Amino acid sequence: MILLGRLFLKVRGKNDREKWTKHILEGFEKLSKRETGKIFVAENETHAFLGYLWVGEGSNMMTGRKHGYIYDIFVKEEYRGKGIGRKLG
Repeated sequence: MILLGRLFLKVRGKNDREKWTKHILEGFEKLSKRETGKIFVAENETHAFLGYLWVGEGSNMMTGRKHGYIYDIFVKEEYRGKGIGRKLG
């Protein structure tokens, strides 16, 4: 989770790394308490963070049939276009 500190969100035109890190960690903590949610993290051979895929399970309100959700997928900008998102998905 420490690697997520490298991510940031532009808020009101400036980088706000602290708020973004807190937001992501809170979201991951909530997800980790669900039995049906999973996070897959992409790393390179030196274990540097490249991206993640956040998935979960839901059910159709009408039929009750289960289905999957992709909540979020992210690949660091410098690694985009190299197939990492495809490998995560």
